[in-house]
Amino acid sequence: MTHLLPVSALILYIAGAAAYAGWLKSDRQVLLLRGRWLLLFGLVAHGAFLVLALGLWDSQRSLDVMAVRPIALGFVSFAIIAVFLGLERVLGLSGLGLLVIVVSAVVMVIASVVFHFGGQVQEIAADPKLVIFHLAACLLATVLLSFTFVFSLGVIAKEFSLKRSRLPRMLQRLPSLDRLERFSTMTLTVGFWLMLVGVITGVLLALSTNVDAPFSDPRVWWSMLTLAVYAVLLLFRSTRGLRGAQAAWLAVLGFATVALSLLGVTLWGDTFHVY
Repeated sequence: MTHLLPVSALILYIAGAAAYAGWLKSDRQVLLLRGRWLLLFGLVAHGAFLVLALGLWDSQRSLDVMAVRPIALGFVSFAIIAVFLGLERVLGLSGLGLLVIVVSAVVMVIASVVFHFGGQVQEIAADPKLVIFHLAACLLATVLLSFTFVFSLGVIAKEFSLKRSRLPRMLQRLPSLDRLERFSTMTLTVGFWLMLVGVITGVLLALSTNVDAPFSDPRVWWSMLTLAVYAVLLLFRSTRGLRGAQAAWLAVLGFATVALSLLGVTLWGDTFHVY
């Protein structure tokens, strides 16, 4: 039953993506409505899975890290869809629905791969509340930076088409370049600071626990690299007025380091990270 729920959610998300793609091509509002309902049903199944996974949390131990692993990235995927559905009509984001669903589905697949094939996780004798704070900051940052990635792809696609004086029907549904830039900057700024808080609390946790050589964990260095990329982007935005596709490509690079950290680094041997 536990495995059936995320599989059902993924199938519903994919069906929702197909509905959004059909709407982008045909402008049939019934497809847009169908896509929203499919996403909502997928979200319910996904949320039920997360609730059941939380039941694996062992309150008798400092932190049952193997129980947290299926929840962490699953929450990111769930939150991406939930935030999109909550803000879609308010901010006019329907044109980005297909991209958002693809990103969420990919994160969901990564969560499954990491859960089934990731290396053994070291036990952490730390204050669970502080660990939860660290996880919350990092995961919320990942959610926001996922949207930065989506908005950046929108900027790249729309700017490229406008330069060619040809805007396909699918791209006409995207928000304006100005709004995409504004949304990208907002999510990038908040996401960066949340990730910085997450990294700082993570370092403090590692130094105060029984973790051997915490800075030998590749996730630590990849997190630093991710922070550096986004810091450069924020710096260039504020000092050099970097905008448009150039800034968007740098944001895409930043998210690539996030994706590599989530998937590749977690599969490399032992780690004290659960996601």
